[in-house]
Amino acid sequence: MLLQETTEKQPVLFHFPNLIWKKIRGCRICIVHTAFIPNIVQTKDVGCCLSSAGAAYQGVFQNPMASPDVLGASSGASFGAALAILAGLGNQGTTLSAFFWSLATVVLVYLVGQRAPGDRVLNLVLAGMVISSLFTAATSYLKLVADPTNQLPEITYWLMGSLSGTRLADVARILPAMAAGLLPLFLLRWKLNLLTLGDDEARAMGVNAPRLRFLTVVCATLVTAAETAGIKEGDNPHVWFSAKVRNNTADAITAAYQKADPSHKDDYAKLNKEWHAKEDQLESKIKDASAKTKDVPYAATESVAWYLADDLGMKDATPTGYAQASANESEPTPSDIKAFQDALKGGSIKMLVFNTQEANSTADQITGVAKSANVPIVELTEQMPKEYTNLLDWMSALVDQFAKA
Repeated sequence: MLLQETTEKQPVLFHFPNLIWKKIRGCRICIVHTAFIPNIVQTKDVGCCLSSAGAAYQGVFQNPMASPDVLGASSGASFGAALAILAGLGNQGTTLSAFFWSLATVVLVYLVGQRAPGDRVLNLVLAGMVISSLFTAATSYLKLVADPTNQLPEITYWLMGSLSGTRLADVARILPAMAAGLLPLFLLRWKLNLLTLGDDEARAMGVNAPRLRFLTVVCATLVTAAETAGIKEGDNPHVWFSAKVRNNTADAITAAYQKADPSHKDDYAKLNKEWHAKEDQLESKIKDASAKTKDVPYAATESVAWYLADDLGMKDATPTGYAQASANESEPTPSDIKAFQDALKGGSIKMLVFNTQEANSTADQITGVAKSANVPIVELTEQMPKEYTNLLDWMSALVDQFAKA
């Protein structure tokens, strides 16, 4: 239990500061529910959608080799994402742009295929190959003109795809589009089987082949676009560095215990008030320190203290490729490491944040360059060190380190 046994004179929240730390740190214990399960569900959804879309395309084109790439859905999504990244539209803008251009590409392919004379199915395939090649070339051009330090690695990473960092909110966000595409495909499944026999045979069975083909292509493209565009990075999990999260957690714990133990309601309110008084002192200290740290560009070997640095008004200048590799717990590429080292040598990074719990050869290279370039290093850990008795004391010490660096 998080709470210690109590007497009538000592309310159960006697160790309230430690309780807040343990409660927030409990997010790590719940990682199975907040990270692993969403990843598993999202992976299942991606497989379900892409396999359903593939089966639908194979029925429409009467070819077991057909796939969502045939009509350019994937190349359109790639172009849309690269365009959004180049324009600096952020994660949400990139997702919407990829989704829109995926659908727009298929619509364009369909219009071109319908206007060409001859076999309509063959025309759709040929139009898809041509327009898909055009969008692939356009994406290559966007990569050519992108900033090689930040934008190009981000575009490349997006094109590679990742399900890491998926949250339940991400899963819920794409469910409507996924259902809108899968449900019609499920209802039309027997008619799709007739399309494999050919248009004449399907027409003899009372099926309008062109209309069914159009509806199938739209639905299959919808689920493909939804799953392609719905993949994004999750939020930073080290929430105990955030003043907002600490305050909200304290209030949530207080409300929960007031409800469970109404007889000590005033005691809980008093302890909550004492907590907020100490938190206010910490936030006042952060505000004073931000006079020195505001807009200071920093980089981190891991994004452990991102929330604290954000509260201090600092700017995260960690090279995108390195940051993404660190977030995905993968090895950064040699070019990512070089970009980091060049930024330290060039003076664009004024402070390095180093997580000593994750020391490795790559981190040693980065810290070595920082020392030689006289870039101050703030060393910290993602969990509270043993020498501190509560969360706020630890945060206060970290604020001092940032201010002195």
